[in-house]
Amino acid sequence: MVGIILYPAVVLCYFYQVSQGSQRDRLVLDSRASFNVFCLFAIVQPLCLAVGGYAGMLVYCIAALLSYALLPRTERGGDAGRARRQDRKAKRA
Repeated sequence: MVGIILYPAVVLCYFYQVSQGSQRDRLVLDSRASFNVFCLFAIVQPLCLAVGGYAGMLVYCIAALLSYALLPRTERGGDAGRARRQDRKAKRA
């Protein structure tokens, strides 16, 4: 019963955060990110479903948080932030 409701909720939250991070140029979605996401959904999720119950859900939530934290990131603000700072400097000069 836990898996029917909570696993899809974790997946939706995970992909929402990834999409927001990529739109704001905070995440670098390259092959490292693909491998990270593949491991989470192709290896960890089935193992946690096999464990089952709240223990499996807890392990899956922790794995999803770690997976998101380990995604490759840009410098603070990304290229868009750097371009904005350069535009401000040019306007001041």
